[in-house]
Amino acid sequence: RVLWVTRKGATSAKQGQLGIIPGSMGVGSYIVRGRGNSESWQSCSHGAGRKMSRTAAFRDISQAEFEASMKGVPHADTLEGLRDEAPGAYKNLDLVMNNQKELVEVVHRLKPIINVKGIEKRPRQLVAAERQKKSGYWTGGGSNRKQSKG
Repeated sequence: RVLWVTRKGATSAKQGQLGIIPGSMGVGSYIVRGRGNSESWQSCSHGAGRKMSRTAAFRDISQAEFEASMKGVPHADTLEGLRDEAPGAYKNLDLVMNNQKELVEVVHRLKPIINVKGIEKRPRQLVAAERQKKSGYWTGGGSNRKQSKG
């Protein structure tokens, strides 16, 4: 009988298998070696993971806080429109790694030396969506609708 393991939010960590566990754009990543833990179906976390949604990051992390968190990591001339990717929007990678020490062995910690991030229309769309929510209107299904107050 063949068993297939499908993963969501996880990656393969078979015995001896090398992998990468990414953090955020400001904290780096880990190179790991799987321990083949059968209780986890030979799996581990696939990254730090978000601790807040993109919308919450835009709302709760100021541009100044974001830029301060990127100090020492060379990046594009502007970080405008990228607050949803701020290090503060992600879980603490060291804690994530500590929680899966029985699943993977740390081979090396990668330190970010430069950050290259494409800017899409998405961040601007999120800001526009926030404005629509605050005004009481949102766009959906091709029409403007008044949100219920209640």
